[in-house]
Amino acid sequence: METPPNPQVYDLGHLGLVASVLDRIRLVQIVDRLVGPRPGEKVSTGMALKAALLNALGFVAAPLYLFGRFFQGKPTEHFLGSGITPDLLNDDRMGRMLDTLVTEVFLERPARPFPFPYRPCTPTPPASTSTGGRAWGKRWGPSASPTATAGTTARTSSGGW
Repeated sequence: METPPNPQVYDLGHLGLVASVLDRIRLVQIVDRLVGPRPGEKVSTGMALKAALLNALGFVAAPLYLFGRFFQGKPTEHFLGSGITPDLLNDDRMGRMLDTLVTEVFLERPARPFPFPYRPCTPTPPASTSTGGRAWGKRWGPSASPTATAGTTARTSSGGW
């Protein structure tokens, strides 16, 4: 008789959805392209950033030295890639990731072009409502906003408020 496979069951919660969104926007590839490869690195800077975002969205307020414990009991290889285990996601790796992001991405940002085409998002006007559009008005502005004049007071003769 054939033995049935021994399945492992994990409670992913919302982390599977967050990991797939981070994969979809290609966060790891963008960060790794900005930073470049590091010799001897088992976990890239982009992958460490993805792990940090998963940890932050896991509603955990633990200190950085307990970072790897968050991923114990979770399918780390499924979230982050094959060969990445919780013991590789330690406080030293997270510290190096944060240091690299600050020094090579945020401080050097004005000297480098943006890594992907930037298309500003233009807001779309709201759909008309059943109140005949009166609730939204034609355009939000000082005359249409009910709170445009809220909080303003007259100045005193000395020029102060």
